[in-house]
Amino acid sequence: EFLEFMKITVANQPRLARLGGHPGTRSLVRAYLSLRLPSENITNVSAFNDFYQLSEQNGWEFDDGLVDGVPVWPMLFYCLRTGDTQVTLEVARDALNNLGSFVPMLEDYVKHNRRLRTHNQARIRQTCKQVAKSTRDPYKRLMYSILGQCDLNENYSDIVSNIDDFLWIKISQVVAQEPTESVVSSKNSVEDTLTLGQLQTLLYETYGEVHFDAWSQPLVFFKILCLTQQYEAAIGFLARFEQLRCHAVHIALVLKDLHLLLLPNWLHSPLVIRNE
Repeated sequence: EFLEFMKITVANQPRLARLGGHPGTRSLVRAYLSLRLPSENITNVSAFNDFYQLSEQNGWEFDDGLVDGVPVWPMLFYCLRTGDTQVTLEVARDALNNLGSFVPMLEDYVKHNRRLRTHNQARIRQTCKQVAKSTRDPYKRLMYSILGQCDLNENYSDIVSNIDDFLWIKISQVVAQEPTESVVSSKNSVEDTLTLGQLQTLLYETYGEVHFDAWSQPLVFFKILCLTQQYEAAIGFLARFEQLRCHAVHIALVLKDLHLLLLPNWLHSPLVIRNE
């Protein structure tokens, strides 16, 4: 979905994007960044130091040089955002001299299905704390946050402009299992770990319908709940709209057939029950 969004964005402004190059994710991301980054003509910036002045109004700086004529950390983030982990790794390896220990961390992340092994996760969490204090490059902080599944209180509102990006980042930060001792010991608090249940509570209860303007855009809130595996709540919400109720029934039948719905024992139970 995000890849299609990038293609449409670049196609709508071909003169500024100047796609060119070899077809594929890498060229597309470079063209997208020509439009996304706060510069009228980023690919014509001749001096490396000029990049440190591109975002004065936001207080940004771009660390660790360029790749394909654009700052390396935004390039890495948007390659990863497309889901193309191999291209992300290729870009990182091309910038190896500037990225240092981040590259083997990324290799481990890609090799193990977007999860770091325990010892590497502990290491990158420590590095993430240092990066958060020392850099003004938001994309660098975000990449460390995603790989380390840490820095959870930062919302990156300066670069995350829509619900899809926010949700993708949060899902990327969810731990697949309970944190092990070595990972816990690498943090100041176990609270710096995001489980699926915590994310579900954050979206459904803490933020809720008002935050996401759910009654004006019900399908968006329905999508948020489904993507975080809150199928019962998603169907219950959709069923409250008369014009969408038949769709809620059909989706419920499919999910039941797939054994993805938790069903009550009593026929007259409320449509949605949340257990503590």
